[in-house]
Order: sequence, then C-alpha cells, then structure tokens
Amino acid sequence: MRHQVNVHEAKSRLSRLIASAEAGEEVIIARANKPFARLRAELSTRAQGALTPSPEQLIREEREAR
Repeated sequence: MRHQVNVHEAKSRLSRLIASAEAGEEVIIARANKPFARLRAELSTRAQGALTPSPEQLIREEREAR
C-alpha cells in the first residue's frame, strides 16, 4: 500500500511512518502536493540483524544530539 503525506505531517508522524514502512508500506512525502521523497523499508527487520539499530533507536539518538 502507498500513501502520501505533506512535510509537516511527515515531521509530526515520523515514528509511525517508519513503522508503516517497516510493515511494507511506501510513504510518499510531498511539498505543495508534488512528491519529492519516498520512505520505504530498505531491508526486512530479520535481514537487518542485531548490529543495525532500530529506527526508534536512531530517532532517540537524533533527538538526544539536539
């Protein structure tokens, strides 16, 4: 499934959008109703292995760095 969100919504709902991508959905991010970015899972969770941090961990680290 694919759905489109604007930049503001993507910023507000990033964690949920990442979870959607992990579940196999593709999220299109649009500016002025024109698609400019695509968010989708690169690898399945199983294929990532234990050495790759979870998306939640990456978000947490990014917030702490600010």
